[in-house]
Amino acid sequence: MQSFWNSVSGLNSSLSWLNTAANNISNENTPGFAQQHVSFADTLTRQMSAASTAPALAKRYTPPGWWSGSGVVSGNVESQFSQMPLSTTGNPTDLAIQGNAFFLIGGPHQTTYLTKAGNFQWSPMGNGTMMLSTPQGQPVLDVNGKPVVVQGTSSSTFGVSPGGKVTIDGKAGPTLAMVDVSLPGQNLSPVGNNLYQASSSAAPVVINKTGTSVGNSIVQGALSQSNVNLTSAMTDMLSAQRMFDLNSQALQLDNLMSQTAVSIRP
Repeated sequence: MQSFWNSVSGLNSSLSWLNTAANNISNENTPGFAQQHVSFADTLTRQMSAASTAPALAKRYTPPGWWSGSGVVSGNVESQFSQMPLSTTGNPTDLAIQGNAFFLIGGPHQTTYLTKAGNFQWSPMGNGTMMLSTPQGQPVLDVNGKPVVVQGTSSSTFGVSPGGKVTIDGKAGPTLAMVDVSLPGQNLSPVGNNLYQASSSAAPVVINKTGTSVGNSIVQGALSQSNVNLTSAMTDMLSAQRMFDLNSQALQLDNLMSQTAVSIRP
């Protein structure tokens, strides 16, 4: 039965790889999308001694020191945030961060998310004010964790300095938060819409709360583009498909051998 489990684990792992590659390809043109990678590991390797097979009954010996694998498992899917190219859009609410930092986004029940996608917009709040938000209406937060809200309409002149300082019609406003995290590829989990949630070990820090943001700056009228390498993603998809096919064939052979073994009569 172990051969069945090995083949099934290979099918599951290759399917995970295939889904990851397909997700990368489908988001090649999504602003701020980070290319994802999946790793694989041996679930268990056991050393089988000669005593594991009774020679008097089986008429054969298990070779001393033989190692038996018990399948493969796909590891965590990690996002790669490096080398995101910037493209100029001219839209004043499009913002990009040059550096490793992330924008801070408000979520439900006082949760917060991080994102590289700065395709923001003004959303009416129904009381004569406008809020800077994601396309899904979630607020973009300042260094104090508050939404960026202005009086009037979206036609107001909106400016953002490299350090995140907001101006509305020439008047000083809040400072957009730039957040740095430890090992983002390992400590940030995607929650959809290009938003990421930080784990307990991410240690997020608002780096421009005191007015300094060394190595990071905001570019207005630009967007961080996806860093998906289409050639690499297509190669991964073909390799994942081949891995799936081979494990499918192995499973069919396992089934055939089992049927043969059942049909044997003493």
